[in-house]
Amino acid sequence: AVFGQAAYTFDDRLEVSAGLRLETVESRRESEMIDPLFFFGGNSTNSGVKTTSGASPMAGVSWKWNEEQRTYFRYSTGFQPGDIASASHIVAGAETEYEEQTSYNFELGHKASYFDRRLTINPVLFYTHYDNYQAFVDMGLPGLPLTAVFNAESAHAMGAELQVVAEPIDGLRLASNLGVQEAVYDRFSFGGGTYDGFDIPNIPAYSLRNSVSYRHSLGGGKAVVGMLECNVTGNYEFDQKNTGSQDAYTLFNARVGYEWARSGVYLFGANLLDEAYLPNGYADFPPGTFRGTPAAPQTLGVEFRTKF
Repeated sequence: AVFGQAAYTFDDRLEVSAGLRLETVESRRESEMIDPLFFFGGNSTNSGVKTTSGASPMAGVSWKWNEEQRTYFRYSTGFQPGDIASASHIVAGAETEYEEQTSYNFELGHKASYFDRRLTINPVLFYTHYDNYQAFVDMGLPGLPLTAVFNAESAHAMGAELQVVAEPIDGLRLASNLGVQEAVYDRFSFGGGTYDGFDIPNIPAYSLRNSVSYRHSLGGGKAVVGMLECNVTGNYEFDQKNTGSQDAYTLFNARVGYEWARSGVYLFGANLLDEAYLPNGYADFPPGTFRGTPAAPQTLGVEFRTKF
């Protein structure tokens, strides 16, 4: 891959930037599936080499209102290389490879700080269009967590984010990050079904990340630290058919510790209220039901860190 970027500022207020990334990716696959019961038509092999190349330009412009306020707009493209498809093992007549995914990204944001940078507020609006979106498809085989990648002709994601960080006193940091988004297949057909307008699986409709952290210096490079998090994840779908979903859930995490020099020891707790949820799910029997690997339960422990 080769990447270059340049920026120029006019009158210390207007900044224009542009960049370009060129890359070539070669994928090789040598695999064999043993299927003595002929669930998928018997034993089969899947091998090959696929080379994909892409160019990802970007351009941006920003306006500095003053030393604490800046508004920017950025356009960029993304490139996800294609590969040899595992789906040819699972679906008779499936394509032996899937194509590269291209994304077109638009972002409008504002960065603001107040009270000598003790408060920052950063709102963002974004929109992304995808061509040949690489969709991970649940093959719908009850009890078998089999997925394969297929290209959806097009898809999009759009939403907004708001980040707020406050440091009202030295050592105390309050942070909150709210995100809402829509991620949808615009044009996608697979296995005789059409999923235009369906939600893309495993992308939450919203998220909220809140944290409070404090560091009290004891002098001589020593300090007492503490942190509390409250993270909310919105509902999301399990599969491309939108037939099963995970409801919204909230996780609480905490950490307290003692640091000295380049080391530290900490007591920590993750998922303190022992919230049960599925990070992802797959089709089960009877049809219409789902199963998955449960997320980590309440976890308590001690951690030691050091830097060399």
